[in-house]
Amino acid sequence: MVQSRDYSHKRIFSITAHIDHGKTTTSDYLLKRAGLMRPEDAGLLTAMSADEEEQKRGITIFTSVVMLSFEDGRKKDSQPYLCMINDTPGHLSFTGEVSRALRGSDGAILLVDALEGIMTQTETNIRLCVGNEKCRPVLFINKVDRLITQLCLPPKDVYAKVDLLVNGVNDLIRELQPKDINWTVSFANNSVALGSAKHGWGF
Repeated sequence: MVQSRDYSHKRIFSITAHIDHGKTTTSDYLLKRAGLMRPEDAGLLTAMSADEEEQKRGITIFTSVVMLSFEDGRKKDSQPYLCMINDTPGHLSFTGEVSRALRGSDGAILLVDALEGIMTQTETNIRLCVGNEKCRPVLFINKVDRLITQLCLPPKDVYAKVDLLVNGVNDLIRELQPKDINWTVSFANNSVALGSAKHGWGF
């Protein structure tokens, strides 16, 4: 499949986020989903941070790349998708790594911590993704479990928090997106997901 010229079933995407919002943990679960990691290791191993300095400092410094095969479970007998995933750094000092990864990507996962919300590097990543590299985004709101277990928010307040995050991301996208193209994200068009990478659930 790697050498196949069927590009309709090949995708390259980058995961971008502010530091410590859960990019590498999310990558663990994608590795598990593709059968390359034991379920008990997902979220703990942080396999994409293989560099010694990264492990020592507990941050992503270099963009890590992995190719995974995924089947679309919604379709019977469908051909698998071959996905190349770029796990990018979240620290301001390594923004150049993010830009290079996005330049060669079909799309981007903008990952936002549900509790911390839109941070400085989140804004920078949206500007890089939508404004500079013209890379269509989807939004993954991570660590939603923290709204429930730490803040003990009732459902309506969780909804309000999520709504605020989606609107904040969309305000930046509208400002930067190419003319005559709508790249805003929403649940209605399947471009927003909620979940907890640490605990391995999402919808």
